[in-house]
Amino acid sequence: MNGVVMGGGIGISQGAHHTGGLRIVMQSTKMAMPETRIGLFPDVGVSWFLARAPGAIGRYLAATGASMSASDALYARMADAYLDDGALPGLIEGLRHQRFLDGVDIVDYIERETQKFKVAPILDRCEFAQARTLIDKHFASGNGAAILASLEGDTSEWAMRTAAELRERSPLSVDVSLQQVDRAKFSTMAETLRRDLDLTRSTFERGDVVEGIRARIVYKDNQPQWKIARAEEVNARDVERMFESAWTPATHPLRLLKD
Repeated sequence: MNGVVMGGGIGISQGAHHTGGLRIVMQSTKMAMPETRIGLFPDVGVSWFLARAPGAIGRYLAATGASMSASDALYARMADAYLDDGALPGLIEGLRHQRFLDGVDIVDYIERETQKFKVAPILDRCEFAQARTLIDKHFASGNGAAILASLEGDTSEWAMRTAAELRERSPLSVDVSLQQVDRAKFSTMAETLRRDLDLTRSTFERGDVVEGIRARIVYKDNQPQWKIARAEEVNARDVERMFESAWTPATHPLRLLKD
């Protein structure tokens, strides 16, 4: 996970881990799922991994789309190993010239290479570790409105900054994203991916993603007109409708996915 790894890039890397791969971060790594900023949600199966992050970090990342450094990713269990950027050319050369029996052999070799270098992030000094108490306090439960009420009752600089960032996100997408992470805690990966497809369809049909793309990516006026303007105006029915599937279990396009 070298350089900027966002959106689908995180989904692909996390999925590789699910099938026995090794997620490596470096000094240049900058990871994020900033989907709520454009009215989407953390898709590509990422919510399954967010649901298994320590404490409330997964809900925090889903709602805010906050960026992760290498140390943050390791702390959040979204990465497995660290490699110094300068060691990457040597690793690639080693992979080119070694002989491997199978994929497991390759992963073992890479893991040994990452352990050769003593340069590594100090996890208890990373941003997530420093903010962990506040993240767990404000994001452990509740919808976007409840989280904002909690944050805005806190006068710390971190809480005020986070509340301001959350206010810029699509209120409907924030609640959908939080709900997706909560549901993923008790779902298989296949169930999560099927739900992602359902949500993607409904988000384009009646959510905020088209407006988010217009405002943030196409015209860049950064003035999205969300369907529901404020977090306090989102109700449970609005969120539940987004999870409605256009297919029956027998006709779902991803019905053959196996865990």
